[in-house]
Amino acid sequence: MRVLLSILLALMALPVWAQLPYGPAENMRERFVADKPGYEYGESITVHLQRYNAGASPLAYLSSDCPPLFQADGFPVLAPCPAADFLHEFAPGGGYELSYTLYPDSLGFPALEGNVHELVLFGHSFVDAFAPATVSVFSPQYLGGQLLVDLRDDADPAEVETVMRALNAVDRDGPYGPTWMIEGMTPEQAVDAYGDRPIFESFEPFRPHPALTSEASLVIVDEDVIVSARTDQAAYFPDDTVQVSIALTNHSDETVVLNYGSGIEAFFTVDPGARCTPCAGIAESHTTGVGSGGRINFESSDNGHNYPECFRFVPAECGLEPGSYTLNAYAIHYYAPAVVPFTVLPPVSNEPETIPGTSALTAAPNPFSERTTLALALPAAQHIEAVAYDVLGRRVAMLHDGPLGAGTHTLAFEAAQLPAGVYVVRVTGDDLALTRRVTLAR
Repeated sequence: MRVLLSILLALMALPVWAQLPYGPAENMRERFVADKPGYEYGESITVHLQRYNAGASPLAYLSSDCPPLFQADGFPVLAPCPAADFLHEFAPGGGYELSYTLYPDSLGFPALEGNVHELVLFGHSFVDAFAPATVSVFSPQYLGGQLLVDLRDDADPAEVETVMRALNAVDRDGPYGPTWMIEGMTPEQAVDAYGDRPIFESFEPFRPHPALTSEASLVIVDEDVIVSARTDQAAYFPDDTVQVSIALTNHSDETVVLNYGSGIEAFFTVDPGARCTPCAGIAESHTTGVGSGGRINFESSDNGHNYPECFRFVPAECGLEPGSYTLNAYAIHYYAPAVVPFTVLPPVSNEPETIPGTSALTAAPNPFSERTTLALALPAAQHIEAVAYDVLGRRVAMLHDGPLGAGTHTLAFEAAQLPAGVYVVRVTGDDLALTRRVTLAR
């Protein structure tokens, strides 16, 4: 009896994930899917990582959710990894999807002769059972990329200008230090040709990690097909526009037929019930078969179609008050929904909460693509803290922390490394609190 009691107490002491029943490691699957087979010059490249449970039993594992390790034409791409581990629990046929965006001009990719380039992707998982996956990307040749540059304090400005002109380089500050954007050769070729110049303290190729764009729900609906769905953000203000994307992916090793009579339809609902669902469904009747790893997207604009009213909605117009909601995405003839949670936030005023004297906060341009300038008018000198937050309330940038005199001041919000979406700039002082919403659009 004591032995049984000891065993029971030991089991109770285990973390929850260790007590969960889960299937064998070989039931875990990981797949990479390119958003489309070909890209034009200047386009970003989107790759989707899908992890799912292909077994008949629930599956649980711990993962740090690192981005996959990318190699672009054999060259590694930096992929920083968060320190925390996350518990993932997959029902049979369930999983999730992460999307990564690569920018050819900043990665130096594609960067070799010819127009067929490979992304080799290495997954991360608690279960060490995933082989690398390869995605072929067809793009025009682009010789260029990004260099991490540290100039010596005594660097000759004329020599610096000469080298920059030879490299067709443009200054750009990156998250890891000053960088040059170059065009005309790969980063490796640039280092070989100019790396020994005495003007440089360091001069090396720089291939930043791809940007994580979103996390999506997915569900296996039969032995060949995955339905996935996402919203473009995790949280919205009531008057924001929610962008919904629904996709079908063939995860078998052969071509599957996905055309059912008049076509496949996609639609979504919001629970608890919104008062509007934009469309009953959109049919895709032009595709009779999808190859292994192939994907059909249903969203605002895809495959030459334009259905903006069908995959966008405004929470306030649908009667959604601030709170938590669930989006259920369906593809007809595949009835199991992909479930995506999202949040509607309390509205944030674009007007100052307090207006002592003539204080004011404006932003221009707004919306903006990489950088916006805020004008802060102060009636009196005081200590000012200006912070930018994302819609989940996380601090993303400190714009100012220190004393400012009376008058108008400019604060720069550099957001080139941040995902598109709505941000809130909050300025607090001795006797004021101002907020301004700004929209980062790509």
